[in-house]
Formats: sequence, C-alpha cells, structure tokens
Amino acid sequence: MPRFEDLRLVRGAGKYSDDIAMPNQTIAAFVRSPHAHAIVKRIDAAAARTMSGVIAILTGADYVADGLKGAVQRANPAGAIDIKVRAFAPEKRPVLEEPQFPLVIDRVRYPGEAVAVVVAENPFQARDAAEAVEVEYEVLRAVTDLCQVDGAETIWVSAPDNIALDQEFGDAAAVRAALDAADLVVQQTFRNQRIANAQMEPRSGVASYDVATESYTLISGNQGVHVPRMVLAESFELPLEKLRFVCPMSAAVSAFAIISIPSRRPFCGRASASAGR
Repeated sequence: MPRFEDLRLVRGAGKYSDDIAMPNQTIAAFVRSPHAHAIVKRIDAAAARTMSGVIAILTGADYVADGLKGAVQRANPAGAIDIKVRAFAPEKRPVLEEPQFPLVIDRVRYPGEAVAVVVAENPFQARDAAEAVEVEYEVLRAVTDLCQVDGAETIWVSAPDNIALDQEFGDAAAVRAALDAADLVVQQTFRNQRIANAQMEPRSGVASYDVATESYTLISGNQGVHVPRMVLAESFELPLEKLRFVCPMSAAVSAFAIISIPSRRPFCGRASASAGR
C-alpha cells in the first residue's frame, strides 16, 4: 500500500525534537560505555563540572538516591487473541522482567549504554563536557554468539543461565510423527540477522518540569503515548495527571519506539527537574 505521510517529513515540513524550543531550554548529552559488558568502578566528573555552560552532571547513583525506579518494559504483554491472557505462559520459568534504569547503576550490559548525562546551555557545551567525564571500567567477558551462551557469565541474577523466555508451542508429538512419516526430512541451522531499525528521528525528546504544579511534560516522537506515560509515571512514582506525554510526529519513528521504552526519556524528565527548567 502506498504511503502518503512521508513527503512532508522529507521536505522539511515535519516537526522533530530539534525543532522544539522551550523557554530556558537546555541540552542533555550522554556519556556512553564503549564496552559491551563491564563493571563501572568510578565516575569522575569533577573537571567536566567546571566547564563553560555546564548546569548539572547526573549519574545512575543520583537517580537511585532520589528514590526513583527503573522502567518496567512489560515483557509479557496481553495476548493477541484474548487480552485477558498473557502472551506467554512458560511452565519452566517466568518471563524475564528487569526494570530498565535510564543510567547504569553499577554494571554495563550492552555497548553504548549510558552511564552519565551532562546538562548544559547548548549542545556543543554538553558534548564537550560529556567527553571530559572520566569513567573507570572493569571489562568483563562479552558473548555475541547465542551458541556460546552456555557457561557464560550471568547477565541478570533472575536469569542465571541467560535465558529470558523458554516456552513450547504446538503439539510436539504430532510434529514428531509427521517428521517420522515424511519421505524427506531436511535438517538445517538458520541464523536470523539482527534488526537495526532506521526511523527518521532517533530516540530523543524534550522535557520540562513545572515547579509550581510539580508536573512533567515530555514531547517525543513515538507510536503511542499511553504506555510510555504509564511506565514513566510508575518510575517517578507519580499519579498519571502529573505527567503529560505528547507525540507530535509519529510517522517519523518506527515500531521499536513503542515496543521499548527508551531509557533516555526518564532521565530527560529527571534532568529537567534538576535544572529547574
């Protein structure tokens, strides 16, 4: 089916995060891990804090100290046929559901995971200061091949063998009987490629905090507002009426923006409150 919503986006008629300007707006830049798996031993932001335009530098420890929670991703959503039934009902183990914190608390679990955020007056000052933040890592073994997962170091304590979901579907006996009765059986190992979505706008957002009403407004391209709003309200331990989520340009993003609540969005709100803007 032809798409009709894209022309305005590629002709400059769309509205993206960088087009939004709020009064006294600041810019956040993230310090990211170059390692896929590591323990964060130390974060030294002393030099970065003295740089021009820097307003605040925050870490995962600051987030936890404020009593805020990680975002729950709803790894086991409602079923496609009956919403009253979960999509998965594994008998061997529950579906892995770990809260996702906006910044690393102590351990990096994938390359590029954010370990600190710098809030500054403009993007150049924010990026310069982010590069000046020193992070000491204890690099751990990283496994990139699922066939090597056996015996690998545990990533999450609640999944000691690194298996997030283990469930069987269908009639195993009937399938076995059909294979046994077949004239030809082909056995092959299939490796599915990784998916790299390429939406027109990467994960980004603009957040503001109203001191008088103690409420947040988050503007971010997304394919929905209700789930992100609910997840962020839970993380901040706020009633829903204290958090407004605005999606101005849903055509510019992909389905991944709603499937996975990006970890940067909670800290945009947290940083906005810290900066008082």
